[in-house]
Amino acid sequence: MDHTEKCESVLPVGNGSLPANSRQSRKLPFEYARGYLNACISVIPISKNKQPIPGLHWREFSARMPSEKEISDWWQNHPQRGIGAVCGAGSGGLQCVDVDDPDIVQPLLDLIEDHSPGMIARLAIVRTPRGGAHLWLRCSVVAGNQKLAMRRNETGGRDTIIETRAEGGYALLPGSPGNCHPTGGLYDWTQGEASTIPFLTPEDRELILVH
Repeated sequence: MDHTEKCESVLPVGNGSLPANSRQSRKLPFEYARGYLNACISVIPISKNKQPIPGLHWREFSARMPSEKEISDWWQNHPQRGIGAVCGAGSGGLQCVDVDDPDIVQPLLDLIEDHSPGMIARLAIVRTPRGGAHLWLRCSVVAGNQKLAMRRNETGGRDTIIETRAEGGYALLPGSPGNCHPTGGLYDWTQGEASTIPFLTPEDRELILVH
């Protein structure tokens, strides 16, 4: 059985309270990528500035999981490459709420917790290189990428501060080297991990997206 067959139906997981993890381990990106594949996440290789490697038609992996050979070819001899999770139905309803502004991470978590006690403890959470957060979940309801909150910047334009990565999107995962992000920083699991990403009801998903 290949990974696509194995992951056609991802069962609900990670419904209990989760302890904070230690900092990123010394595993190689190749090892991380294999682990993510085993957690039913379709992954793609990332180059500089959060972009897929040149020539990769990454949207193909919205519909299928990469093979073990592709994982090996992409990362075995290329430890400088990062790891992107292809979100959406192809990864079992995988979705990411990307909170870009570090100053609003805790207020947002507090607001969600006030409306649904215990919800935050169920999520798998990543600290991003700029101090923001990725809130990872799965759900049978999957939409396209959405901008949830914006604010005006100093030049009069508008910056997105909260958005989703879902069908048609991808987001970087822990195990990606610093050269993949403009800051040179790392992504780090601070609560849970890939294997504990919870499967939420559509109602719980909606609660997170509207607060």
